[in-house]
Amino acid sequence: MLAADELLTEIQLPKPATRAGGAYVKHSLVAGDFALVSVGVQLNLSTNGRCERTMIAIGGLPARPAYARQAAALLAGIVLDDAVCARAGEMAAGEVEVGTDVRASEAYRRGLIASYVPAVIKRARDRAGGAAAKK
Repeated sequence: MLAADELLTEIQLPKPATRAGGAYVKHSLVAGDFALVSVGVQLNLSTNGRCERTMIAIGGLPARPAYARQAAALLAGIVLDDAVCARAGEMAAGEVEVGTDVRASEAYRRGLIASYVPAVIKRARDRAGGAAAKK
């Protein structure tokens, strides 16, 4: 915690792995509005195209942002094909705390999560150099 007379002047982040990729998408009703759902994925691939590490963050939820830890764990050690990515989307939609507010219903948000998570995983995979896994 900074004291009242201190100022943050630098932040150092570790260099990403060679085969690391990330992607983010935000869904809102109007550009620039609050997100109904947002999905961020960061992952690392091994040299044989298998997923080594994944983080899946879901935002825009009424309570608070959440990590889809079970969905991320599903991806460990496997090639990220379309079927696996779709299963991760279903898992993420079921595991995070989702609610209804004036912007969207719980069911609508779960549907957005289930459809966006696979797309964002595939985009992150491709950015990590794993496009060949699309077979």
